[in-house]
Amino acid sequence: MKQVQMKEVTAAVSAPLRAEGDLPKAYGDYVYVLDQELRQIYLEQKGIGKLLNDALMFLTAKLTEGFTFAQLNELYVSAALQWHYEQNVDIEKLVKSMKSDLHKGQTMLWMKEETDVRVGFLVS
Repeated sequence: MKQVQMKEVTAAVSAPLRAEGDLPKAYGDYVYVLDQELRQIYLEQKGIGKLLNDALMFLTAKLTEGFTFAQLNELYVSAALQWHYEQNVDIEKLVKSMKSDLHKGQTMLWMKEETDVRVGFLVS
């Protein structure tokens, strides 16, 4: 498991979003970065093996680089819901969609696509 010193991560944590000292108390002095093996173990423990074969589980662990436990859990829930409604899981599409949403959240670009449809009133 890779360990990153807290001081290296502190700059990425917005000060107004946390009280001073909360992260070190809650998580110790380190933030853990999930490698591919840990992501695969976590997904297996969640039960994603009931939805995907071994090759797809391996691929999923590879594609989810940078995901947190919470994001892996969200992926599992999305896959389970897709299986429930469609009896099929397109895990690559789910991961791609989550990565897109995460990127939009980081860049604050939610309305990226331009459309020809405009909503409003015409004044004559």
